[in-house]
Amino acid sequence: SVFPDQLNAQHESIDAQSKNMSNTEKTKVLEILTKIDSLAQRRRSEGFDEIHFTWGVVNCLLVTFVFGALPQHFWLLYLLESFYLFPTRFKNLIRAKPMNQALYYLDFCWIMNFVGVVLLLLLVSDALIMDFSTPDIFRQYIFTGIFGIACGPLLGATAVLPFVTFLFHDVNSMTSLFIHIYPPMLMYTFKWHSSDINEAWPSIFHLNYVDEITFFSGAESVMMVSSIIYAAWFVPYTAWMLLIGIDLPRKFRHAKQRDGVTPKVAVYDTVFHSSMRMGAYESFGKFLWNRPVEVSKKH
Repeated sequence: SVFPDQLNAQHESIDAQSKNMSNTEKTKVLEILTKIDSLAQRRRSEGFDEIHFTWGVVNCLLVTFVFGALPQHFWLLYLLESFYLFPTRFKNLIRAKPMNQALYYLDFCWIMNFVGVVLLLLLVSDALIMDFSTPDIFRQYIFTGIFGIACGPLLGATAVLPFVTFLFHDVNSMTSLFIHIYPPMLMYTFKWHSSDINEAWPSIFHLNYVDEITFFSGAESVMMVSSIIYAAWFVPYTAWMLLIGIDLPRKFRHAKQRDGVTPKVAVYDTVFHSSMRMGAYESFGKFLWNRPVEVSKKH
């Protein structure tokens, strides 16, 4: 990672040393510098500068501090950051090239974060405005399911998805990290700091049932309730992918324009197709059908 002032210094250093280089060496060095300049320009266009980088680092320090010293207020930090990151990320998704990536928000991890934000807002509204007095048994079911989702697939995704990374200057990468690592951190505070949260926010959270939760046995276990929630997303999403989504990014779409002959232009991308392009398509082809990688890449 190179900042603009460092690039200028490198150019000056090369100019000073160029007198002792052959023409071939000068050409090679200039080619390398040109590539570095191109990469630096792209990084700057993505927000890579001292200010964004510094804010990214400061935010990570803030998250660490609140999580460790003020766990009873960590849910507030989650809400506040989601209010900024979610619309900012969506703006970048709809402007993405070569295809609009807005449908990435239908992915399981995104949907679960939206559900989490809505549930927190409903709890706050219940306490401050509506006074619905949500039954504790309902709160327990929701907590059990979300706990399993956050500490299962969302946390597990941080180990296998290549785009879940620490890039302090890049809001897209930090948002991907946010939706996968913040929920398990949030549920950690609810599970092991429930008394502190109850004391700090008695009208919003009623976490007296936390110690009664079971993980594997029974219809009310974390495994069972979180599996039901996953199925509630998986079934309609899979149906949509098979009927509509699978065709959207194709170069030669099955869907036709009004003339009934010309294929519609590919406008929208999906998470499924994006994952396939990262190498999964070639891997599945090799493993399931023993298809050469070169053949898969041509599809």
